[in-house]
Order: sequence, then C-alpha cells, then structure tokens
Amino acid sequence: MRHVQRSRAAFLVCLAAWVADGLAEWDLVWNDEFSGTSIDTSQWTHEENCDGGGNQEKQCYTASSDNSFVSNGVLTIKAMPATGQSLPYSSARLISKNKGDWTYGKFEARMKLPFGQGSWPAFWMLPTDNDYGIWPLSGEIDIMEAVNLKVGGERTLHGTLHYGNRWPNNRYSGTTYLLPNDANPADGYHTYAVEWEEGEIRWYVDGAHFQTQKRSTANYDSNGNPVSLKHRGWFHHVNGKPTYADSPFDKKFHLLLNLAVGGSWPENENDKASMPPSSSSPATPTPPSPPFPPRTTVAWQLVWSDEFSGTSIDSDKWTHEVNCDGGGNNEQQCYTMSSNNSWVSNGVLTIKAMPATGQALPYSSARLSSKNNGDWTYGKFEARMKLPSGQGSWPAFWMLPTDNEYGAWPLSGEIDIMEAVNLKAGGEGNIHGTLHYGNPWPHNKYSGSTYLLPHGANPADDFHTYTVEWEEGEIRWYVDGTHYQTQRRSTVAIDGNGNPVGLKHRGWFHEVDGKPTFANSPFDKNFYLLLNFAVGGDWPSNAHDRGIDAAAFANGQFMSIDYVRVYQCPADPATGKGCGTVASLIEGTAPDVLSNAAAQPVFHLLPAFVAALLTVLSWC
Repeated sequence: MRHVQRSRAAFLVCLAAWVADGLAEWDLVWNDEFSGTSIDTSQWTHEENCDGGGNQEKQCYTASSDNSFVSNGVLTIKAMPATGQSLPYSSARLISKNKGDWTYGKFEARMKLPFGQGSWPAFWMLPTDNDYGIWPLSGEIDIMEAVNLKVGGERTLHGTLHYGNRWPNNRYSGTTYLLPNDANPADGYHTYAVEWEEGEIRWYVDGAHFQTQKRSTANYDSNGNPVSLKHRGWFHHVNGKPTYADSPFDKKFHLLLNLAVGGSWPENENDKASMPPSSSSPATPTPPSPPFPPRTTVAWQLVWSDEFSGTSIDSDKWTHEVNCDGGGNNEQQCYTMSSNNSWVSNGVLTIKAMPATGQALPYSSARLSSKNNGDWTYGKFEARMKLPSGQGSWPAFWMLPTDNEYGAWPLSGEIDIMEAVNLKAGGEGNIHGTLHYGNPWPHNKYSGSTYLLPHGANPADDFHTYTVEWEEGEIRWYVDGTHYQTQRRSTVAIDGNGNPVGLKHRGWFHEVDGKPTFANSPFDKNFYLLLNFAVGGDWPSNAHDRGIDAAAFANGQFMSIDYVRVYQCPADPATGKGCGTVASLIEGTAPDVLSNAAAQPVFHLLPAFVAALLTVLSWC
C-alpha cells in the first residue's frame, strides 16, 4: 500500500465516480482519484462555517490546507484543536454541489476512518435544489457514518435515510454493519457504497450488501381503495399528508465528505465525559442519524468441507452417479466413475467431459453427489471453481432434496447455486442462479437471475467462488462475495377483516392437491449437493451457436473445483437465521393511515433510465 500513516484525527479518502451503460455494468461518469497535489475545485467546494452542523458539533469548517489536503493519492481531512474562532476545533467539509449532482446511480468511496471519542466522519448526500422543501422534506442519504470508533471497542458503521415530516417530527430509517473478524474501520481502508435506483436504495461495505430500503407501497381493495401498507418504507409529506411515491428520493443529490467533532450524537455515546462542554447552539435543527442497534451477525460455522487435499475422491463424502439417462434434458453424456472423467490432484477436483465410444451417448463425464453423506436444511454452501468453455458445455453446482417429501421433481424443489452454458461461445459469460418448484412437470415453475463478472472477466478463465446462503423463507446468491440475487417465499396480503386480498410478495410456492401453498415449503427439508459437467442438452444446444462444438471437446473440457464448503448458523440452526452477510429489507417509518388523495400510486417513466445510473468508485 502506498498510503502513509496519518494522525488519529485524519479522515483518509479515495474517491471516484461511474455511470451504467446497461443493466449489467456500471460506467464511470465522475471520479476523483486524488492524484494531483491539491483539491480539485472543479469537483469540490469547501463549506466554511461555524454552525455546528445543526447538531451542536464543536468544529468550524475551513478551507485551510491544514484541515484538508491531497498527498500521495489520498485526500486527508484533519480535525484538530483551534483558537481564534467560536468553536474549539477546526475541520473540513467538501461538497460536490453544482459540480457533481445526480439522480440515481452507484456512489462509492474507499476510506480509512478516524477514531476517538467525539469523532464523526460521514460520506453522505443531500438534495441539490430542495425541490420538496427544507430538511428533511427533500431527503438525506447517509452512505456511511461512524462515531467514536475504538472507544470501548466501538466499530459500528451506520447507513440511514432521512425523510417525512418537518422537524421535529422528522423520520429516519436505517441499520448498522460490523466488519467481519472484529475488524475496525479505523484500522484500514474499506469501501462504502450505495446503489440508488427508482424506488430502492441498497447499502454495501466492501461489496457485502447489508441493507435495502424501498419506497412505501399500499395494498388496495377490489374497489381501488388503499386498505393498508404493503411495504412500510420511506414517504414524502405534502401539505401535512403522507404521499407514498418515489419522492423525495427522485431528484438530484450531491455528495458530501466531512469530519465533525462532537455533537449531539457522539457526545451522548460511549465515553461521554471526554468531550469539552458545548458553548454553541444549533442554528437549524438537523438531528443526526441515531445509533441503531448494531446488526450483529454470528459467524458461520464450518460443518462439512472437501479441500481435495488427498490423492483420490473421498467416498465418505461423494458418490458417483453412473448412468446414460441424459439428465432428463436430452444431454449427450454418460456419467461414469472412471478416473478418466473425475480425479483429485494437486488440491483440485477435476471433472473432464470428452468424446467416448462403446456407450449409448457420444460423450462421457462425471456427476458427484453428497446424498446421504452430506444433507442439510439451511446453511451456507459454496465452491471455488474454474469452469469449462465451448458450445455445449453445461457445468453445475446445485442441490436436490434428499427424500422428495413433497413429491417428484419439481414439487420438492431444486436449488441451482451456479450454472453456466456455452461459456465463451459468442462472448457468453453469464452465471445463472435458479430455483425450481411449483406445479408438476410440464407445468413446473422456476425463478432466478444471472450475474456477469466485473471488467468483462469470463468464468472459464479463472477460479471464482459461488455461494448461496439459505435460511428459513429466503435464499441469497453470491459470486466472489458479491450478492446478486435474493429469493423469498410467497406471502399473502391480508385486509382488515383477515381476508386474503392478493400476494404481498410473489416468490416461490408449493403445490398441494393442485392448489398453491404459500409457505417455506418446499425449501424447508434436507437437500444434498451435486457437482456435474453435462454436454449438450435442451438448454445449451438451443442457445448461441446451437448444438455441440465437437472441436471444443476434441481434447476434453475441464471443470476444476478447488474446494466445497458447508456452513451452518450457530445462532439459530433450526432456521439458519442470524449469520447472513446480507441484511434483510429495512422497514421505514411511513404512517399507517392512508388517505385516498395521498395514497395514489405514482409511476415515473425514465426514457434515459439506463444512462442515468451512476457510481462513485475508488481505485486507490
């Protein structure tokens, strides 16, 4: 690392900005790499005041190079004692207002935070034009805040929205995040981000998604009248009445970076006595984000693994399936237990698909299952793999029910952790994560999403880690630790009389006697793992170049697995809850009572939606 050590009051930042040119990737549109020798005034303005931030803070914000400077590729904000001014400390606040203002996008900064009682660093956003009125009517997005780091072991990060009524009846909602392995944000650089789209804002730390907030939405009866809130999220006050729409988070916002000292939040937490008494009073009341109860998670506990460190496939963990059934998908391989098709060497399990003779199908390959050797209800399941390529290739890391307690496929479910077809054929690079469930075949149902690796990388070129976290009622998918999909059980909206009026959430379901049941089933029973490499079949043979590229398989194609690991959650093994690395949807504070005038749904059509996405990234 090229970064030099600063004093404990320093706030070190690496910042950059991007925008998306498609739904799969973000495109850079604005950034500051802090590669010069001074703060770029075409991108940042210093706020200069001794207002106390509306929170009885004890710093004056200055434009002095003693308080903010660029050196060695890093912006440093330094808070320190000061004389000759109305408050006892000086610091800096930089804003991008009228130099960087956006509606929707991804905003990101890589920072090392200060510590000590009274420290209050923040990376946040305010509305550029206050279209809906003064704070908090026009909103506030707090990407990252922290107070009093290291005091009494404090290490909590906060992400918050402010909105709703006028002060002092303002509303806020948010949650907190703790770095893994007891790490402290003041000890090293970490990346803080939000992804903001129409009606939804998501928070991340080092790529780990820990919070989602959404606009409030209403349930309507058959006459079109609102009867309750479908989702309690943010809202906007108009003429004293709540409006459930994308507002106020549908206008331009700008970025702020600042290091406050003291104030009504940090001075009332941790070691309260170590701050000097305040001699200032707030000019405009803007209460800080409250210290939400930390979103503490228990570490996943490893319960089963294969590191492939031996010289042969461990028959206590894996069973070879041997058949030429075509997988029910018209696949063109026979699965064998031959060491020509699967073996362990140099810490890697290899599955090889290749041409074969003397059998019913033209290719041979391998399929390994953990059935009755490794079966679990709920947990974290991951494998690190390098995938094969070529038209007709179909590697999979997936799960099937051990006992089919709800009936034959797909009534008892299927969890596809990772599938890919025809990698590199026509530039193909998609990773697929899918659930199968619902009605008996051929009326079966499925739902899922796809993921593309960053920077145009292809899964066939290197090892990547594919994971699901499965808990009661929810399954989440990750690639290399990046969360890209959550699926949940279906839930029913109930009116005031206890009658079902529709689906509150349309997720998976289970059919019983020809009728859908909206419960945790079928994903509430034991499942086992499968690793296999199919050749051809209904899916790959009908995509891209179609069929199977015999030349691609002439010398064999290889699926390489570095390890497979299974974890369970000791916090609550019966439900799998309490260890997830992605937080649940955060409930806002919208009021319960809906007026007909205020509750009408509002829809915004954005012709340039894709081009309007933005990111702020760090490359330091």
